[in-house]
Amino acid sequence: MITRNGDLVSFSRSTNFANPAPSAIIYQFNLQKTAGTSSGTESAVFRVGNGFGTGSTDETDGNTFGKIALNQTTTSTQYQLRNIATAQNTPNLGGDSLITWCSTSPAPR
Repeated sequence: MITRNGDLVSFSRSTNFANPAPSAIIYQFNLQKTAGTSSGTESAVFRVGNGFGTGSTDETDGNTFGKIALNQTTTSTQYQLRNIATAQNTPNLGGDSLITWCSTSPAPR
C-alpha cells in the first residue's frame, strides 16, 4: 500500500510468514538519485518490522526489527546510506546501485 500526506510518502507490504518466522530477511532493490542538490541526513528511512499501520506516519522503533536511512548529498546524482543505530554513513554512492540489506528478526515477544 502506498499512502501520501503532504511531502511524506509511505509504502507498506503486509504478509504473514509461516510459523516459525524466518530469523533473517534479505531485501534487495535498485536505488538511483537522478536530481536534487539539497542535502539532508536521514531524508528517507527504510524499516522492517511487525504491526506496522497503513498511514503515512513513521513507524515506532518498538515495532521495528531493523532500519537504514538515506542521506541526500549536494551532488545531484549521489547519496549515502546511513546506519541509524551507529550514525555511520557510507561513502557517496551514485548511479543505479543495487542495495542488499539483511535484517534479523528479534526473539519472539
